[in-house]
Amino acid sequence: MPETTDTAWRDALLMAPGRVAGVQLLPLSAWHLHAMQITGMRFDFDCDGRGPTPGELANAIAICRSRWTVGKIGVASAPAWLIIWLMCRWVFVEWQTDAIAFLTHCIRYRQSPAMEAPKKGVSFTELGAPPYLARAVDLATKIPSLTLEQTMNMPIVWLNCLRMTLTDMAGTLACAWNRTDGPAGQAIAAGLQSAQDAVEKAVRAAQGAANGNT
Repeated sequence: MPETTDTAWRDALLMAPGRVAGVQLLPLSAWHLHAMQITGMRFDFDCDGRGPTPGELANAIAICRSRWTVGKIGVASAPAWLIIWLMCRWVFVEWQTDAIAFLTHCIRYRQSPAMEAPKKGVSFTELGAPPYLARAVDLATKIPSLTLEQTMNMPIVWLNCLRMTLTDMAGTLACAWNRTDGPAGQAIAAGLQSAQDAVEKAVRAAQGAANGNT
């Protein structure tokens, strides 16, 4: 395999889920992202540089330990044991440290292979459906051996790689996994650095406010 800066293909096979706040998470899936997006939880920094709140982080951890099943109703929320654990932990550990660990988890899993620009005359229309649900439905439709439950629960980076492969095979886009100027690795590093900078800024602001109140 040629050298490549596009890490999505490799990470789809090798990446293992980590722990956030000492709690083991499942691989980030379309279900996790769909549930967080629909319920308004931040799994990235918004335009004002704000990340998830402590409450959102607790509920996001609960969601990222759940799996989707056909007929599933509702979204997991933080159980009592998790809330107690986090409250005790955050006495000794800055909660922002766990927030950046969670955002790092999401950034790593949300990788998508680099693809060349659409061929001339090809256009794409933005879907009205929630994007992560649409990706899972699309893959389940195109690979009949996969159920919707499987595509909703598979690691999102693997789902992205399979969809890009199908798109490439259909001749709509050109797969660019071995391009020499692939941006994926650099984009991931930049995203992680941006997350780190924003969290450090939030910590400094919180410490300044605390010092001002003393």
